[in-house]
Amino acid sequence: MATLSAQVIKFVLSLISTMVLARLLVPEDFGLVAMVTAVTGFMMIFRDMGLTLAAIQSEAISQEQLSTLFWLGLAIATALAIATAALAPALAWFYGDHRLTPVTCAMGITFIFSGLAMQHQALLRRQLKLGLISKIEVVAALVGAVVAVGTAAKGFGYWSLVFLQLATFATTTVLVWVASRWVPTLPVRRSGVRSLMRFGGYLTAYGLVNYLGRNLDNVLVGRVLGAQSLGIYSRAYSLLLLPLGQVTAPLTAVAIPALSRVQSDGDVYRSYYLRAVSVVAYLSMPLVVLMLVLANEVVLTFLGPKWGEAVSIFVLLRSVGRYRPSASYRWLGIRFAWEGEEDADLGLLVSAHSYSAVFSWS
Repeated sequence: MATLSAQVIKFVLSLISTMVLARLLVPEDFGLVAMVTAVTGFMMIFRDMGLTLAAIQSEAISQEQLSTLFWLGLAIATALAIATAALAPALAWFYGDHRLTPVTCAMGITFIFSGLAMQHQALLRRQLKLGLISKIEVVAALVGAVVAVGTAAKGFGYWSLVFLQLATFATTTVLVWVASRWVPTLPVRRSGVRSLMRFGGYLTAYGLVNYLGRNLDNVLVGRVLGAQSLGIYSRAYSLLLLPLGQVTAPLTAVAIPALSRVQSDGDVYRSYYLRAVSVVAYLSMPLVVLMLVLANEVVLTFLGPKWGEAVSIFVLLRSVGRYRPSASYRWLGIRFAWEGEEDADLGLLVSAHSYSAVFSWS
């Protein structure tokens, strides 16, 4: 119940902040940040090499293992932050916009916050303290929204979206440290994390294929059509998938620890997984269909009159809305990773529909 209540609160916060920011900012602001997040999101796949989920799915984990995973994850996150800053000029050159250099460097700081929080979050999830995690997420979302709206109202433009990310990650990091009351010790060699790292490696490879298939469209739009068009496209895409996110987020929080316990039994795992996907589809699809029918009203109500161009791309993305619930197969990656298998067909199908919508719109 606490998880559900928290998800409702986060949905309302997200909705309100989206409506306010869409009116305070212009599409180009969202497009600039989307150009960066398309790259930082890709690098986020490598932030812990799947070690967080490895810690969650392990039937038993020691203090030595957890501490070793923490320091390893923080080292990876720090390296990614440095790499992001180093790539910033190249990213600005690729998109032809010098403003992306400082934005990319600033967004790289989120890797540090993420590296500091990952194993604490994993520990809370292992202990199934989902209510506490939900409260942390609500507070972090509220702080991020307040910072973003406040800075946008002060005229900071696209920087307000960067501050949103930084404030949310920083708040989450502080709160999970306080909530978990766990302090890592020094890393220990031969602590038995090799099997966890192997699991994390499989999961990272799985996430890499999945992310590339789902996000190359943002790179394509930003490179060819520019920040203004990417801002419109990214907001339309996010708005269409908003109902799905409210269903999958709490279900994922419960499903990953539960499914990891039955990963050795294929029949039971498939049964549980199909039930989870069915719940996602039954709850989200009616909302997606309703939003598509009322596309013009939905876009103008939630984004405002200056986002009228988003209506056409919103409608063109209907195929994505139809297939995305079934393609939300992150949980299935647990079993694939454990067995060293991959299957990205459905994710690629979603991507094909995204690219089709891009070409139709452009």
